[in-house]
Amino acid sequence: EETQLDALRKHVRSLKRDIQRHHELREPMAALYQPRMGNAIKAMSNWEKKSQYLLLEILKYDSYIDSLQAA
Repeated sequence: EETQLDALRKHVRSLKRDIQRHHELREPMAALYQPRMGNAIKAMSNWEKKSQYLLLEILKYDSYIDSLQAA
């Protein structure tokens, strides 16, 4: 149980690093496209989807960690 908990904590730390790196790429990515053009809109949409995915994964694993600690 402890090794599972440690593995989950490590995974959450990795996800948090990923989301931080992802957020750092937003402005440089936006600078590559002209505003309101099709490619810019698609790129921002994809960026938002990945951001939401990473955030939901962090919340999911944090909840799982909390459940294991409470057991």
